[in-house]
Amino acid sequence: EDLSTVWILLCSFLILSMQLGFAMLEVGSVREAHRMTVLAKNIMDSVMSTVFFWLYCQVDSNLVSESDLVQYHLLLFHSAFCATSVTITSGSMAERAHMIAYLCHAVVMAGLIYPVIATSAWASAGGLWRSEFHERFHSGYHYFDFAGSGVVHFTGGCAALVGNKLLGRRIRRSQSPIFPDEHPEAASYRTYDMRDVEGLSLQDAQQPAGGWQRRFDDPARDMTEFSGVPYLQVMGMFVLWVGWYAFNSGSTLSMKHSDGVLAGMVAWNTTMAAAGGCFGAYLFCLFFPDAPG
Repeated sequence: EDLSTVWILLCSFLILSMQLGFAMLEVGSVREAHRMTVLAKNIMDSVMSTVFFWLYCQVDSNLVSESDLVQYHLLLFHSAFCATSVTITSGSMAERAHMIAYLCHAVVMAGLIYPVIATSAWASAGGLWRSEFHERFHSGYHYFDFAGSGVVHFTGGCAALVGNKLLGRRIRRSQSPIFPDEHPEAASYRTYDMRDVEGLSLQDAQQPAGGWQRRFDDPARDMTEFSGVPYLQVMGMFVLWVGWYAFNSGSTLSMKHSDGVLAGMVAWNTTMAAAGGCFGAYLFCLFFPDAPG
């Protein structure tokens, strides 16, 4: 029991360190004017997801309890899973969502959507949608998700897709003044550098003729305006790669009997998945050098 608890705690610490990887990857992929906003969002969605996941567990603690007692190492482990699911959307909506709006999204995801799905899928009891995951089609039917491919990543991915669809592609810097002269923001935003669209009220802004110019409207201009910081992207990738070992191997939730062997197999599968994905991306870039993005 003690060894299993230490194993879960160690994996939880490494999963939480993935937030550094997400931050580095996202900062390396956005324009300079938005980097501090992206970092602030990464900090705050980790904070908000932790607080509101804990609040949910005060109401329904089935996911993090054993024998009706809350196990704090499980609470930490699952809160780290929750923070990862919430953070997925920060990259998909980068440079387009106001801080308050984004934090409202984090509250809903961490306090309502994710914990309900996780409890319904993984807990031995409870969960608003438990009937959708267990005994759904016949007696003895159970949804199986070892490390959260559906519960964590599909949930976060769906939220990210919806947010991306609602916000659209990233808006380019304006080529003309975006506020009328009499508007109180006019003095601050007279320049051609639309320096932080997340802080603007686009209802008050003067929309250019033909609408806002967005990414992929002009591939040549995209090359200069949306150029990233490759070394941050690479370092973020390696931090995430290490974090995935804890995320996947830690899902054994135990070091009893043969669980250590299972954790080793999961770690190797994780390594092969990362290497195979990277090699596939390299081949794609090699044979399709003119592909957008």
